Formats: sequence, C-alpha cells, structure tokens
Amino acid sequence: MSSHRLVALLALTMAAGVAAASPRLALLGDGASASLLRSLYEQAGYAVETVAAAGLEGLDAGAVPVLVLPPRTVFPPSARQALSRYLASGGCLVDLSPDGLAYDREPLEPVPVPGLDRPDGVERVLPAGVTASPVVLADGLTAGLAVEAPFVGMEEIALRLPLASSRHPERTMVCFEARGAVEVDALRVALRDDRGARYIAFVELTPSWQSYAVPMADFIRVGAAAEAAPVDPGAVQTLSFELSYKVVWKEARGGFAVGRVALARASRFDGVPSAAVARWRNRYERSGAAFPAWIFDPFLGTRPLAGPLEVAVDGAGSGGFGPSAAVVPSAWAVPPPVPFRGTEDLELRDALALSARLRQPWCRAVAAPAGAAAVVGEVRTLLGGPQAPGTLILGGLPEADLGPGSTLGQALVAATARVVRAPRLVAVQPITTSDGETTVRLGCRVSLRNPLDAAVPATLTVSLADGLLQATGTVDLAPRGQTETVLWIGEVPAAFPLARFGWRVCLEASGRADCLEGTADVEGALVDAARYLLRLQETHPDGRYSLYFFTDAYAARFLHALAGHLEAPGVRERLDRRLGEVTPEALRASAYRFCDLVIDRQDASGGLPIGYADRDDLRYTADGGSIALGFLQIAGPGADPLRRARYLEAGRRYAAFREALFITPETSARLQAQFGPGSPGTQAGFYGLGLINADLVTKTGRWPEPRLEERGLYWVMPISVGAICALHRLDPAQETCAEVIRRDAAEYLGKDCYPLSRASYFHVEGLLWLLEAVADEPTRAALRERIHSADRYARGETAGLTYLQGRGALHWLNLATARTLIGDSPAARAGLAQIAWTMASASTALSLDGLAERFPTSVYGPSAGGYRCLTHSAIALMELLQPGSTLLPRQP
Repeated sequence: MSSHRLVALLALTMAAGVAAASPRLALLGDGASASLLRSLYEQAGYAVETVAAAGLEGLDAGAVPVLVLPPRTVFPPSARQALSRYLASGGCLVDLSPDGLAYDREPLEPVPVPGLDRPDGVERVLPAGVTASPVVLADGLTAGLAVEAPFVGMEEIALRLPLASSRHPERTMVCFEARGAVEVDALRVALRDDRGARYIAFVELTPSWQSYAVPMADFIRVGAAAEAAPVDPGAVQTLSFELSYKVVWKEARGGFAVGRVALARASRFDGVPSAAVARWRNRYERSGAAFPAWIFDPFLGTRPLAGPLEVAVDGAGSGGFGPSAAVVPSAWAVPPPVPFRGTEDLELRDALALSARLRQPWCRAVAAPAGAAAVVGEVRTLLGGPQAPGTLILGGLPEADLGPGSTLGQALVAATARVVRAPRLVAVQPITTSDGETTVRLGCRVSLRNPLDAAVPATLTVSLADGLLQATGTVDLAPRGQTETVLWIGEVPAAFPLARFGWRVCLEASGRADCLEGTADVEGALVDAARYLLRLQETHPDGRYSLYFFTDAYAARFLHALAGHLEAPGVRERLDRRLGEVTPEALRASAYRFCDLVIDRQDASGGLPIGYADRDDLRYTADGGSIALGFLQIAGPGADPLRRARYLEAGRRYAAFREALFITPETSARLQAQFGPGSPGTQAGFYGLGLINADLVTKTGRWPEPRLEERGLYWVMPISVGAICALHRLDPAQETCAEVIRRDAAEYLGKDCYPLSRASYFHVEGLLWLLEAVADEPTRAALRERIHSADRYARGETAGLTYLQGRGALHWLNLATARTLIGDSPAARAGLAQIAWTMASASTALSLDGLAERFPTSVYGPSAGGYRCLTHSAIALMELLQPGSTLLPRQP
C-alpha cells in the first residue's frame, strides 16, 4: 500500500497558505462524540455545523465538502439516497460508525410457514433430472426438503410455499435454514403478492446448514423501476426458493436444501433495506430487478477486533506506521470493498471500473503484544461506481479518544485535510507507447484531484529504481475536479531491475507535495498469487481452479515453475515470513492434482475435458492443446518416472485425437461435398474443432446433441501445436511428432490464412513453442518475424491485460517468452516493466493482490475474468522472474 504522511499534512497545508478559507463541515447529530469531533475540527480551522436528517437532503458537496458520521450513530435511512448523491458530486464522508449504514435487525416471534413437511405442502418446479426429497436439518429432528440437480441448466428450479396462513403486516422478515453445495453458493428467494408482483432477494449458501433472516425490504420488485413500492408484508402470497442460471453457473452441480421456514417481526428498521443488498448487484440486475445503487456500506463485511489493541497512525514514525499512539479496548477492521460475484454478461474491465478505488490506511491496530495488524482507518477514494468521485474516510474506532488533544484525532484531521484542503494524486497507471510509435517507452497515466475553487498549476515527477528512470512534467489542475495527464519516462535500459524496483510519483502544488509510492516486487507478488490459487482450488471439489481448464493449465504451470524457483539457493530464506503454506511441496501437489483430474477424464479418443461444458462433456481441439501443454511441461525435468510416463502417454493420446481431426486433401474434398464447394472450415491443412454442441463455423446455433465437428477454423492449429512441440521435446525419438511439426510450420508460413489480432494470445504462444521445435533457419526467421509482429498487443494501456475477460494478459507471457527465446530489447523491457509495475505493486489499480481481493471466486463472468487475468499475469511474471521456467529445457 502506498505510504502517505498524514499527521504532518495539516501543518504543511496551513503553512503553504492553501487553506486560507475555512472549509465547511457538517456533523450529524449532537451527542457526546459529536461534541468532541466539533471541537477537534473547529480547532483545525473548519467551520462546523450540525445537520439533522432533514438537512441532508439538500447537502451540497461544493459548499459543504465534508460530512461526519460520529461513532455509534445510525445514518438516517431516509437520507441514504441523498448521501449517495452527495458523494457522487464529490463530497467526503467521514464514517466513524462501523454499523451506521448496516441497518441490521433481529427476527422476533417467528411464526412457522407450513408445507415442507408434507408431500402436498409445496409446489415443486423441477426440470427433468432434478429431484426433491425429504431431508433432516442439522438438529437431527426438523424436516426439510433437498433439491438435487446434476447440472443447473437453463431452466428455473424452485420450491414454492403458500403464505396465506402465516402472513401479517407486522411480520417483515423471512427466516429459514438452508445449505448449498460447493458449486451452488447462492440462492434466490422470491415473494409474490396478491396482485402477482414478484420480488426477489439473495443469500449466500455454504455446504453446511446456516440460518438466515432476510428483511422483506431487501426484496426488490422484478420488472419495475428502482423506486417501485416495496412488498406489502400483509399481501405476500407465496415464498419461493429458487436455483437459476441467472444466480449460479449453468454448469454448476449440486443443489440446495431448506427447512424451518418462518415469518417474523423485525426488532427495528421496518421497511428499510439492509446493506446486505449491496452484495448482490449483479444478481438483481441479471434477474430483472433494478438495483438500488444508492445502497452501500463501506463497513459491509467488517469484523470486530478483540482488545486491548495498540493503534498506530501513518506518519508517526520514519518507517510509515509509527509506535503505538493509543490503546483501545476494541476496534473494527476496515473491510475490502464488496467483491464481485459472477454474471455472464459483465466484462472484467467494467467490473473493475465499477469497483475502482484508491485505498490508503491512516491507522492500524495490533493485538498486544505481537498480533497481526489490521487496518482500522482508511482513506478510500472512489474512482468508479455510483458514489464516485466521492471520498470515504473510514474509522473503526468507536472506543477511541478522538478529541482535540489526541494523536488519533490529529491523524483524522490530517486525513480530512488531505482530501479537502489541497490537490492530491488518486491513481497511477503504468502504460507504454502505442504500436503506432517506433520507440517503445514506458510511462504512466496520472489522475489528480483538486478540491479548491481555483485552478492550480502543478509539477509532477516520477522516479523508478532509485532514479534510474525519471521524468518531470507540468499540468494545470482544473478547479473542483479531476485531471488526467501522462508522464513519459523513456526507454527502459538493460540494467533496469525488472523483478524488483521501487517507484514514486509526486505532485507539487501550492507549496506542498503529495506522493504515491510503492515497490514492484515480482517474487513477493507471485507468492501471494500462489496462495490465492491454492485457496481457490480448495473451493472446488475435484482439483480444478475454475470452470475453465485452459486457464487452469496456466495456473498449474505457474505453480510448478514457482515451486522450482523456491528451491533455488537462498530464495526460501529470503521469503520465509511471507511463504506460510506456499511451499514447493504444496505447489507441486496442487499442480499434480489438476493434471490428474484432466487426465483421469481423458476419453478413449484422446480428447480432453474443457471444464466449462461438463454437462455435454465437450472436447475442443484447441482447448485440449492448452491443457495438454500444461501437463506435458509439468512432466519435464524433476517429475517422478511414473508420473512422467503417465503424462507422456496422455500427451500421445491427445496428439492422436488432434491428428485424427487434421483436414487432409481427401477430408477436405469429402467435407466440401457435404457442405458445398469452398464452404468455411473445409480447407485442407486446418484441424477440426472437436466434439462440440453448436455450429461454430457458420454460427447458426446449437445442436440437439454434441457431435464431432471435422470442420475447423484457422486458430485451431496454432493454438494446439504447442502441445505437439512439448511432446516432441520430451520424447524426441517419436518421429510422428517431428513430421507433424514440420507439416504445421509449412502450412502456417505457406498460406495467407492465419491472421494475427489482439485475440491471438494462445496463437502466438503456439508459435513460440513451434520456434523452439524447428531447426532450419529460414523457418525460424519467418516465425520470429511473425512473433515480433505480435509484440504490439502487449503495448499501450493496461486495459490490454483485462482484454476478453483477462485473456489479453497472455500477450505479456508471449513477450517474456520471446525475450527468453529470441533476445532482449528496449521494447520487451518496457512491456515487462509495465506488467511488473502494474501487477506486482500493491498500490496500483490492477495488482495481483487487488484482483484476488475483488474476485475471491472463479465461477464465471468477471469473477472468472479476475482469476484469469491474475493467473495469466502470474505466469508472465514467472517467466520474467526466471527466464525459461515456463518452458521445457532442451534434451541433452
């Protein structure tokens, strides 16, 4: 996380004359804690005014830039939309009440809803193959109903209960117990009223029984505007528990069970949606309900920390966080932003834009004497989403002394001053020059905010690797707004330490400086990425990391390569405190587990499973090539003889599957007789697509049953040839592979039908393996030229890393591999410095740890995209860190 000296900021700002005018500050409430905060801010030069719920409606961020929510204060529910508008217009909320926006409540006097204990008491909507059977809850006594689905599929699954005998206007909570399955992690709950209107809410499921109490105010009407009237508790007619492809992945296996259903009164907050609604934005929208974007809670998911706790503030010492500033009996951790859950129709780049923010801690708490540190105070600058461009200053210290004379109070004032009294940096995005320029230079796109009423001239400086690269520029900052500019740093020299370098970007304006800084630590970032993958694999029952085996193969290759790196002299000792469960043994075991999964499921023809089409058990030739390349690389040096033999045999079976789909001239003639002369996909030299369930050649729709598609597309051969090259490297005596490699190289270079594009990430990797496999120099020279022509796809904005749900990050793997196989260059170093700076620095917008935090699952949509971007970037950085580690060494 970037380091900022917040405590001394107020004095610096005042001395520079930036804050000549007294900023206005609105304080919610007038209790004891509010009184202390009034004194604190008034002594710091703020014009403090008390505001009540009614006054929040018209609060103007331009006139009153700061709103403070004191400890133990509930924000008025009626003013939540006004708060969202206030932030969206640039306001700053100082939130010192961890449960002030949660609106939690307890169920009282539950009344059972009958039906689950009787065969005729529940309406069952069960597609073919889905069953519902009685089940006993965790207490061993209570009856429930369990739904089992081999695959969720595209049809709705529901259990529907009548509510006529249980409903009452005062019973505003839906209570039940439920469990899910490993792949069924969410349940949609629906109410239908007497008029037929439908309202939905969601809960998170686990494989074990959990109790749920959902306020009816959390149920949002389907097909209506966001401001539609809430459900009337006295008019609810039915309650449904539903499983749908709009809620979980359509290939998900398992089901859910429910029991002990009841309606209950709420202890408080009747008619008020809880903050839990914010977890489910994607699911509401995908299910046809207008999500109320004004619902948010920065402390959603917080956890209490047991005391006593020592609290340290940023800037109190020379090393960032200084010695203890206070001891508090308890505190609340500042949680990460709400993670994104999967949805098929949201791109990773859009999910990242919605959740973009800069997080800067201003205090941390440590359980005495030497416990783990937790952030309990944070400045969170919103760069995307409904509340952007607002800023949140969060403090989970309801028991702390925040009075005028306290260190924590002064730190809070300093954090506030940084937001509203002077210009500041809010984002740094590493970039390289676009493919239209001859010289490839490294640069950074810088975003700045100016809270002042006047434009401010500013100077920007950037320094990398202790000044080895640096640049300076000037910019005029627009008043009360955000300004973007680019600093071009220059060519990256051969001596640049790509694997680890410090960086610092500083703004000087009106006599003061603000800096963002950090360290691009590739080795450390890869350890954290490996920890994420180990944890992710445990969320799946069979050894996969996600639903997409072609990316899982890269995860396994990366983990296997990192295991070897950790065994190099001095590495484990250097990383000892960071490693934890990330050991060479654990990494190899994880990689083997995935490889064994796909090989166990290889069919008699040699086709390999692809993960995202388990229901139809499809076998794509191209995907199979990426998967086979993964386990063949892992079968290289160091593999035990039995495993090596098994993986080699699986590789040979895949090679036979691929070869059976090669379109010979005779096959081409037969296919053209079937589909018409010159029909797409019938060209000799192509490879068939494999066992599929839709016409991907003409894109004319799905088939009733999967079939072997002998027609092909141009990208099948270059994507899958890498596996044949790896097999030949491991078994050079096998002449069949050598002949296929020669034939494919001649086909590829001899015809003008293999175009390169931004979508050619797998394609170019195949060319790199082909380059290693061929010996004659004219062929190698032609391949090098094609590979170099694809370098342009690893240039420009960092958005390239997120292209096509994270697939684009493989262009940087190809860049690193080309550097290993072909040679170094300023262009290669610029691109690799870009990905190292972007992905291996904790404080950048697209870091590996940031992706893991925002996308903790790998189900589908942006969740899988975040996993994919992280995994593909990790293997690229692995090749940067240890050149050749993601390849196979030549046989002696």
